[in-house]
Amino acid sequence: MTHTITLDNSSPEALAHALRQLDDTLRNTLAQTLREIENEGNEALILDTVREVLARDLPGRQAAGVLFSSSLSQCGFFYYLDITAQVLCDDGTITDVDFDDLDTALEEQWDEVGINSTVLVDLRRGTVAFLDCVPDLHRELNIPAPAAQASSATP
Repeated sequence: MTHTITLDNSSPEALAHALRQLDDTLRNTLAQTLREIENEGNEALILDTVREVLARDLPGRQAAGVLFSSSLSQCGFFYYLDITAQVLCDDGTITDVDFDDLDTALEEQWDEVGINSTVLVDLRRGTVAFLDCVPDLHRELNIPAPAAQASSATP
């Protein structure tokens, strides 16, 4: 079904009045679409900023992915995504990097999260994914752990 609507954007009130005239289904679809567009822009910002920080902080190293994990707030009432993240390099090593530049973007995208929530930035695919678990970075990105690390993990 196609709808043609005219929105009066001369003021926030006029725009709100026009949107209230839409049926609930169409208004909800429009709101969801606007949220998705906003999220896409924020995820692109996160991806670009991750690449910039890695180029600055890990020059000459090729990173495959970045994992942001949840941390308990200072007040102890909620979890948030920590700006210090694990970076998995193509050689299988994992390094912690501070992504101070992403503090606001992470908070805007995912305000409060669960105890096991993570965000995986896959630099090879150019994707940002919210996960309700703490994945094994090597397995998730299909990069073997360095031999010393792999042998120390074996019982």
